[in-house]
Amino acid sequence: MASNPDRSTSSFFPPHSSSSFSSALQSDFTAMAKAFNYIPIRLDPNNYIFWKAQISAMIHAFDLQSFLNKGSTPAKFIPDPNVDEDGATVLNPEFINWMRLDQLLLGWLFSTIDNEVLAQVIRCESSVKVWMSLESLYSRQTISKSL
Repeated sequence: MASNPDRSTSSFFPPHSSSSFSSALQSDFTAMAKAFNYIPIRLDPNNYIFWKAQISAMIHAFDLQSFLNKGSTPAKFIPDPNVDEDGATVLNPEFINWMRLDQLLLGWLFSTIDNEVLAQVIRCESSVKVWMSLESLYSRQTISKSL
């Protein structure tokens, strides 16, 4: 299950079966999209600490930090409540909503990274994988610059 019980992904996205966003959800989505468009620094090999500070503030402002924690992914399948058979499962609606928002965050992260750095993380399929890869690539830079 998601590690942040106070705010589920359903507060950002309607259930999978819904065909459109409600006006409140659309407003949240629009605000998030606009905010990420105004991040002035694109990550390059020399500015990780500055980029991370700006991106982290935005991620926290929109309560998305749980997406950057390993193990926070909801189960993809859950027991089917309409079938009495052992082992019958259905796609978890919480997972679908989580995946939508994770992919949105992944796209935003990619959009704030220059091509040289992007080439190193482009094959990452989730926001947490990008985050951890960048941390691994640039944590030494952060440590050495802080000394």
